[in-house]
Amino acid sequence: MVLCPGCWHIYSGKHRRRSIQVTSVVGLRTKALRGSQARARTKGGCQMTFRKHPLFNYRGLPSWPPVWTFTGGLRNGRPRREEIGILKEVMISNVQPADRCFLHIEHGRSTYVGCLLIEDPAFCAQIVTLLQGHLNRPIAEIGSLDLTFML
Repeated sequence: MVLCPGCWHIYSGKHRRRSIQVTSVVGLRTKALRGSQARARTKGGCQMTFRKHPLFNYRGLPSWPPVWTFTGGLRNGRPRREEIGILKEVMISNVQPADRCFLHIEHGRSTYVGCLLIEDPAFCAQIVTLLQGHLNRPIAEIGSLDLTFML
């Protein structure tokens, strides 16, 4: 049996089979996956996307996507909590411990800032480095990034 870091399931059998048994760690339920479900689970293993990573929590509350606050532009939109806009800048907090970073986006000819709260300062620094490599990309695309390697 193997624990998949991406979706927290225990796999019995080989990953490359068309039909595999999956046991949920939480509910300890077993079900057989066949066809496209099995292929999706086994194609390179499971993925832990940016939006579902367990360390994107701050004091038990999810922090992705951040709440976007209007900073300038044509329309003063209300604060939103959606995967919108294009990432323009990422800055880590100057206050120690550096457990938050600030994301600046453009959306609909307006600019917004969001604060991404992360309890682990080391993980926060890794995320800032990762995000700086994805400037000028849509936030929705960033939310789909595979972070399995960071577990």
